[in-house]
Amino acid sequence: YNIRRYLNNAHIKAIYYSMIYSKIKYGILTYGLTTSTNLNKVQIIQNKLLKVITNQKYRTPTNDLHNSLEILKVKDILIQETLGFVHNFTHNKLPIIFNNYFRKFYDIHDRNTRNRNNFIIPRSKTVLGSKTIKYIGTVTWNALDQNIKLIDNIKKFRLSWKKNILPY
Repeated sequence: YNIRRYLNNAHIKAIYYSMIYSKIKYGILTYGLTTSTNLNKVQIIQNKLLKVITNQKYRTPTNDLHNSLEILKVKDILIQETLGFVHNFTHNKLPIIFNNYFRKFYDIHDRNTRNRNNFIIPRSKTVLGSKTIKYIGTVTWNALDQNIKLIDNIKKFRLSWKKNILPY
């Protein structure tokens, strides 16, 4: 608790990214697509840890902490990692087994429509089907700005997405 007095925001963010973010990010594409109840449990843990490392009271709104430290929430980390997966797919940086994982409209027909370069959203008959990487990845990728989709470097892509989507 007393460490906050000796560190500035940059050092606190470094501690957060080394000790907390890395553990949240690890496997989020697997456990992040679970029920919202389970995902909220991880969010609560993240919020408590942010309050501890910033020496805030129990009732402090966590949105302010996320904004002031420019730290992503758990759901935002999930979206960022899902978009990173789709980005790697579009730039052929995934193993061959994923070659036919996503399909674009131009794979089906050769008409020149405005959504020609978008992915076909897979049909989902259940709520569980709408929580797959394939479904969430296509929906979020199709909603992205075209300039962001064209960025080749994954680090620049994630930074650009973070700057354009998030309020801080």
